[in-house]
Amino acid sequence: SSPPACHFIHLYVHFSGAVYSGRWGSVAEATKSVGTLQTSLTFAWSLDKFCKGRAPKRHMDGAGKQWHLNVLDIDAAVRSKLFWAYRSMVACLMDVVSHIMHWVESCPCHQEKSCYSDWLKHVKHHGHGDAGRGQACPMAGRRAPELATGKLIGLLEELWRVHSSRILVECCTELTDGDRKIVLDDWECGRHALHFYILVKTAGWQSFPLCICGIAHHDVAVARSHTQKILQMAAGYSDDDVVHPLVVELFSTC
Repeated sequence: SSPPACHFIHLYVHFSGAVYSGRWGSVAEATKSVGTLQTSLTFAWSLDKFCKGRAPKRHMDGAGKQWHLNVLDIDAAVRSKLFWAYRSMVACLMDVVSHIMHWVESCPCHQEKSCYSDWLKHVKHHGHGDAGRGQACPMAGRRAPELATGKLIGLLEELWRVHSSRILVECCTELTDGDRKIVLDDWECGRHALHFYILVKTAGWQSFPLCICGIAHHDVAVARSHTQKILQMAAGYSDDDVVHPLVVELFSTC
């Protein structure tokens, strides 16, 4: 390519965006990787220069079936505002998952990357790979008290609010009403699915015996409030209820 487009070539030399449709992680990572090419593709893409007057070559996959690169589909995607908006929407879903992973693997002691805006800056400069990992603090990953007091769900709800606004402002301003509806409807579907999945996976922290971990919360006020909640929950049991042995042992010493 000729200048200035040739200055983007470094983005393509080592680009890798392999997708296995059966794994959400590979689809999400490939979707985010394509985002790094958006500026250069929308600026410099030329179907005529890419084809050079020749038909696409046929290739063989591992099963011996023939397939060919459909450059017309690629051309349509690069020129489509819906395609890039939808890609950004999927990337937002991935950001929420990555932020939750970062929070779970980090610690309550070091707050320099606990703020969402600070975390975004960290990911922008260092990527997702070390976000929340490699911390020297021995408390890293020890989030039981906060899980028991509902901190994770509160964080998740904050992330949904931030990204919902982000999608409206960054992704949908140039779309038609019909395309905007497609992006927002699928965002809501993805948001509800992920929220429900996380609620189900963490529901055990709201009942005995895991909820007892909230007593050890680093915020004394939260710990005391949670202790009162636990005592009220325990008082609601009758002699006929089946109670976890750890709960019986804890309250037998009170």
